[in-house]
Amino acid sequence: MILACGNLTPLKQQLKELRVNADGSFIIPSSHEFAAYFPIFRGFEQANNPLLLKLKNCEPHDDPWVGKGEEPNVRRSIFWLMDNSSYCFFGCGEKHIKMHSGDFVVFDDSVVHWVMAEKQWRGASVQLQLIEE
Repeated sequence: MILACGNLTPLKQQLKELRVNADGSFIIPSSHEFAAYFPIFRGFEQANNPLLLKLKNCEPHDDPWVGKGEEPNVRRSIFWLMDNSSYCFFGCGEKHIKMHSGDFVVFDDSVVHWVMAEKQWRGASVQLQLIEE
């Protein structure tokens, strides 16, 4: 389920960190400085530092909860396409969107999602947790 979309231009320092460290392993966390300038979704905060990604296609999958504590009832993640010379398609459930560099999407990561592109891209993804009041 896609919940929101937007655009945020990455900082030059973020692109540098992304180009040096991103890979396809889904285990490379960003720095705290990188995480401080990241798309937000009202009522939620980052559950951990964003993961730095460099891929072409990402097969359909759902994500396990990797945040602190028990798995929340409400699951949200942000995928931010940060460095792409072309475009990609992001799909979640029955919907998909066309994304360009700087675009981000908020989605339910417990629902099957995927990314397809003609060229390699770099981006970041982070799980969110509800802000406790």
